[in-house]
Amino acid sequence: MDTHFFAGLTKFKLDAGKFRRDDDFSDRFSHTFTTLLLVIFTLVISARQYIGKPIACWVPTEFTRAQEEYAESVCWVTSTYFIPTNDVSVPVKIADREDRKIHYYQWVPFILMLQAFLFNLPCIIWRLFNWQSGIHVSLFTLIAVYRFYLETLLTAVGRMSLNEKRRGAAAIEYSFPSKKSA
Repeated sequence: MDTHFFAGLTKFKLDAGKFRRDDDFSDRFSHTFTTLLLVIFTLVISARQYIGKPIACWVPTEFTRAQEEYAESVCWVTSTYFIPTNDVSVPVKIADREDRKIHYYQWVPFILMLQAFLFNLPCIIWRLFNWQSGIHVSLFTLIAVYRFYLETLLTAVGRMSLNEKRRGAAAIEYSFPSKKSA
């Protein structure tokens, strides 16, 4: 086996305990709030399904408690179908029952957990590989912010100088490199 490959894998780090500002609001919203919300929904649904009574199935009134529990277990494991509360009877036609069939009932917590992981995956990949690239995004972000402030300041000073010249007052001459001459 290639030991260099595994040695490279051990150098990855997530910096989970360190506060990082190398993403914007939408990224943070996506990988923190959305992930947290999906995990909370998963816990609530899982608690209801695995701790409480996960499903309510129609059973004949002559069933004993054991038969009712068995029927609800079968309903939980097999596909079920939805009947609105205002319907008085179970659909007689098999096609109507098939249209109302719910196949994904038990899989909802797993799908929500997968979605939570997938919302967090881009952040994990970014933090795994960003620090090894040699490019410090936080430094470039800081440079971009300073450049924006500097350009804004130079534009304001330049406009003040032009306004003074237009009024005919004595103005201090400023020399700014223009983008056309560069």
